[in-house]
Amino acid sequence: MTQRELRFRFFSEIVTSIGWPQIQYSMVGHNLGLFGDHKMSSQVLAESLEISQRLGDRDTMAWTIFSLSCVALYRREFKNVQTLCRKALLLFSKMEDRFGAIRTLEKLAIAVTFGRNQEERATHLFGALENLRSEIGWQVPLTEKALYEESVTATRNALGDLAFDKAWRAGRTMTLERAILYALES
Repeated sequence: MTQRELRFRFFSEIVTSIGWPQIQYSMVGHNLGLFGDHKMSSQVLAESLEISQRLGDRDTMAWTIFSLSCVALYRREFKNVQTLCRKALLLFSKMEDRFGAIRTLEKLAIAVTFGRNQEERATHLFGALENLRSEIGWQVPLTEKALYEESVTATRNALGDLAFDKAWRAGRTMTLERAILYALES
């Protein structure tokens, strides 16, 4: 049995033993993505999304879409990341889930940096995120820190120090609600 098959079997046993398949599939799919099995991750997450939609479970739908955006980000499919993040942001916003919205904004800011070459827009979001993360006591996870810092550096290099600092300061004044609206603008 291959390592991929062993991983899937392990996670599948967890899903069946705990119950609530839509939540478990979402967690399994996200973890498969972290292990680098993006194809299997996407399949499991698609199943989670289908089940959660059928059950009307908006919370799991939002987190599953977030996880799909993470997989797309690992693959550097920036346009897809943006589409998925916007869907997740709408759900998190309706549920007033600050943590989910902030996590999604992190992914969207990275995708905007590399996918659309809108460094000023991304810098506004990065500035807002610095403030918003400190409000909830959250830091960028170690597994994501390198890509996050690469994105911030790319925006600084593209804009230059003066324009970057100005955009960053403007972003820091945004509330979560304003940052979400800003992120959802085309």
